[in-house]
Amino acid sequence: MTKLLKFLFDCVLVVGLAVLQSAPVASVYGIKPNLVMIFLLVESIFMGNFPKYAALSVLGTVFLRFTSGLERESVVLFFLLIAAFIFKKYFIKKTLLSAVCLAGFSTLIFYLIADINFIIESPLLFVQETVYNVFIGIIFYYIIKTAYEKTEYIQRGFLSRGSDF
Repeated sequence: MTKLLKFLFDCVLVVGLAVLQSAPVASVYGIKPNLVMIFLLVESIFMGNFPKYAALSVLGTVFLRFTSGLERESVVLFFLLIAAFIFKKYFIKKTLLSAVCLAGFSTLIFYLIADINFIIESPLLFVQETVYNVFIGIIFYYIIKTAYEKTEYIQRGFLSRGSDF
């Protein structure tokens, strides 16, 4: 039951982050972080269930539609998220360094594939957005790490008392 609630909470969180990312509230001096991408990248470090992660990735991609129809940014985002999950076995296990590298490199890869003109025409803005994404990634890392630690502690508590949970 706890895993289902965690998944449903993640679904609501991804949709909420997509809405927040689309709103001007998340913008700092005109720089908008990729909240959904960064959250799901950091989540990939901790999550072990690929089908659930893929479902969250689809959900995030659908709610972040940049325009109507299927566009390059959505496809790139989805495959970038899936690649992060698949290649996470090569990361330094569940560390802050993994989250920082994922946030920085994924921002670079996303724009190299989806919109290289953004990097060429606005290099300073690109660097600022990358730094913002890394900062957001650090915050998400500590939140997600704490959530997983507390969830594991609760599950161990139930199991130690002989519960069927």
